[in-house]
Amino acid sequence: MVLKIGVLGSDNTVNRVKEIVSTSNVETISFPFETAKDVDHLIDQAFMADVFLFLDPLAYFYSKQIIKQRRIPAVKIPKDEYALTNVFYRLHNKYKQPISRLSIDISEKEYAKNIFQDLNIKQQSIYIYDYKSEKNLTLDQVIDFHRNLWEQQKVDYVITVSKFIYEKLSAENIPVYYVTTPRKSLHEAINQARQLIHLEQHSMKRIVSGYIKLLSKTSRNIPQTVSVSVQELLKKYQQKVSASLTLNGGNQFVLFGTQGLLNYLTNHLRSLPIVNDIQKILPDDIVIQVGFGYGLTAVEAEKNAQLALEKSSQSSENSCYIVNERGEAIGPIGMKQNFNKPKLYNELIHKARLNNQISYNFIQFITKRNNEPFSSEDVAKFYKVTKRSAERTIKKLYTAKIINHVGEERPYVKGRPRKLFQLNGNVML
Repeated sequence: MVLKIGVLGSDNTVNRVKEIVSTSNVETISFPFETAKDVDHLIDQAFMADVFLFLDPLAYFYSKQIIKQRRIPAVKIPKDEYALTNVFYRLHNKYKQPISRLSIDISEKEYAKNIFQDLNIKQQSIYIYDYKSEKNLTLDQVIDFHRNLWEQQKVDYVITVSKFIYEKLSAENIPVYYVTTPRKSLHEAINQARQLIHLEQHSMKRIVSGYIKLLSKTSRNIPQTVSVSVQELLKKYQQKVSASLTLNGGNQFVLFGTQGLLNYLTNHLRSLPIVNDIQKILPDDIVIQVGFGYGLTAVEAEKNAQLALEKSSQSSENSCYIVNERGEAIGPIGMKQNFNKPKLYNELIHKARLNNQISYNFIQFITKRNNEPFSSEDVAKFYKVTKRSAERTIKKLYTAKIINHVGEERPYVKGRPRKLFQLNGNVML
């Protein structure tokens, strides 16, 4: 399987990574940006990447909150002792600069302190700005830190690990040196990205909670025989997926499990057999409302299951939703779905900038699939194009907010999961 790394950094640093990474099992997707503030927007566009590689430490710390909230696999170039040794070597040998009267910004101040101690450099005239210690880091704060020291004549030059700070201070004619990224650090970051994805796939255990609720369309009570029949059916599935089953009141059942139940759900995101089988044994005046939730803790899974059930309860017909650990809702699953074709066509033409033929094909694709979640592989197969071409189409649709990322599926035991997408609610009827 090819590892897709979304590389975020300035133009020249992104191109450098592409030159270095030329292995057959790694594909880099470039996302250059002009300022660190652009990163959050680019993360939304980089949804096809398996992992993000931040070439600028400042940009990483800018986006740390969104990375944490979305649980995005991300690696940053450390700009550590090895990188600092390189810049100090250049300063001493090429520029004949003394390692004193300077200010430096860095992701972790310990990197700089370790080098100063090893080289026996006195730190009285050295000022360090530590990104990690700042809760609300901004580009202006770091620039003001260096500028003030320069204007107060406390420093003779600046060392920065951020290309953006380098360019800003250079424009103000403040002597500044940029800590470049050694090839060794890039290769280590690529290996770290591989390990991160491997670890996420093999050691991240998610918990699943699910509610199955029976509801009468009329005022009559649901016969006990119906509840018993549903319970017996659920017991069979309980054994298949290694889950626990409890009766929460007369007409609501709760499933709780881990990997077995998770695998079952992710392998049947298009249509859940458990829901279909229950529908078959229900009288016409009784509907089923189902909500499953994923979480890294039991509390999180329970909360997301309740959110999913709440979405299902908004329909007066049979309905099933899943809310994953990122809070993304998937569904309704396996139900007939209608959407506004004229509105969708208009958005495909004017927002996604697709041509007429591709727009018609996409509408046909969605209609045929009943707006079930789809992957880039599904689009490639339907359009009879390469996967990369399908991913370009998906990117246009996603950027235009016509589709949403709704989860993943794992069609094979080995290999990374496929990202799944679905029409945005604004084009549904």
